[in-house]
Amino acid sequence: MILTFEQGVNGAVHSEHIINVVETNITPSITMSLQQNSIESNQIAKNLGEAVINLVISDSNSQDTHKIDWHLPEYLSAQISANQLQVFIDPWQVNLPDENKGLIELSVTVLTVVILLIAVVSH
Repeated sequence: MILTFEQGVNGAVHSEHIINVVETNITPSITMSLQQNSIESNQIAKNLGEAVINLVISDSNSQDTHKIDWHLPEYLSAQISANQLQVFIDPWQVNLPDENKGLIELSVTVLTVVILLIAVVSH
């Protein structure tokens, strides 16, 4: 739907606005990144201090909430932030088993709780 306003009281800076109308909930976008010493990386070095895994959930459905469930191995001794969007790892506390061959495996499950809003359009 495109709304176009003529110059005048309602014209404002932008005279045209595009509104997308959808019948379903829009799927959120989820990204994870690893930072150590304020640098994004895919590796953790013991001598660079605490490593942080950041989880970013971008959801245009403002009423939705998200349940986050981290699956972290015990050998990480990791701490999860109160909002569950960050995991803090002290490399000196990691006791990586030999069979891992230097690799750390972890996962996160994000469930979206959808709040349905029904709008009635009247003429």
